[in-house]
Amino acid sequence: EPFNRGWIFNVGFAIVARLVQASPDLKNIRALGSPVQCAVIQDIDYLPQVGVDYSYCMKPTQLSSEIDRYNWGVPYPRSAGGIVAMSPEHWIKVNGFSNEYFGWGGEDDELYHRLRLSNLLVGSAIRRPAKGHGRFSGEY
Repeated sequence: EPFNRGWIFNVGFAIVARLVQASPDLKNIRALGSPVQCAVIQDIDYLPQVGVDYSYCMKPTQLSSEIDRYNWGVPYPRSAGGIVAMSPEHWIKVNGFSNEYFGWGGEDDELYHRLRLSNLLVGSAIRRPAKGHGRFSGEY
């Protein structure tokens, strides 16, 4: 049955970022530890290789910049999916993922446009790590 990947990520982010205004059900969320400074969404079918840095959140970053099944590149230049790291402020600025997409696809492209409209791209692309620091394997 189709699922809503964007909604799942948005709910997870609301919980870890303590966005109590997102739902009255989150009223006790303050019991968690210190607030998050970097929120990373990750597709479950990619595993990081040595050298991936999950802590950089100064600018929105597509950590999965070298994927084995795409000949150690990204699916297409304006891709903003896979594994993306952003500060909570950036996630809030782009209003997270769209909740309008069900199944696979679409929400990543929508995220790219939200980043573009929020002036959070580097040129016309999302920031990507230096060569050798964004390697992910789809072998499991």
